[in-house]
Amino acid sequence: MYIYFLFILLLLFSILLFNNTYTEIIFHRMNNDDHLEINVMLFFKLIKLRFKIPYIEVMMKKGLKPAVKVKSEVSKISENKSLLTFDELKKIYDKFKIYYPKYKKILDYIISKTSIQSLIWNSKIGIGDAALTALASGAAWALKGNIMAFIMAKKNPSKIYFHVHPDYYRVLFETDFNCIISIRIANIIIAGIKIVCVFIINKIKGGEGYERSSNSRSDENYHG
Repeated sequence: MYIYFLFILLLLFSILLFNNTYTEIIFHRMNNDDHLEINVMLFFKLIKLRFKIPYIEVMMKKGLKPAVKVKSEVSKISENKSLLTFDELKKIYDKFKIYYPKYKKILDYIISKTSIQSLIWNSKIGIGDAALTALASGAAWALKGNIMAFIMAKKNPSKIYFHVHPDYYRVLFETDFNCIISIRIANIIIAGIKIVCVFIINKIKGGEGYERSSNSRSDENYHG
């Protein structure tokens, strides 16, 4: 009796382990409204986690807080207020140079195991001048075309659509981006184990000291 029960549990665990998890990324910009939403669907899409952030500044400052539905509202953001200063951008770049080589293989593994189910990207551009709007729209078409060609060569999405609509009468920039990607839960677990292993190895080898010394040298070179 217990053997059958254990067999059923192992069978269910194996099914869930090799089941796909789906992540839907939605970005919408209209006028001053920047809206980002990330939906994660697990276990045959029976469980859905939603991360909803109306403004990018909220994401940068407060971070994503997982919940079934998270909403944040910002009444007004000063136009002169920058999200990131030059020093903050430089620190992010310095950390990227340190961590990217360490985790590059893991990132490549995740990308190789990820498939794109659909990719839809629509934009509307207006400069206020017909000639400049035409040039900007052409540049946007070229940029999107190159990005889509690269993605199709690497991943071959099941559904892909992109469009640029020029508005010759108004000054505006609107965009709607929707992408659904999938990856097996087993591959996520393997990637997590690899990240932990790399982190432990770096700790044993004194990675933290290397990071501090690299940052200090970078600050010395930057400030003279």
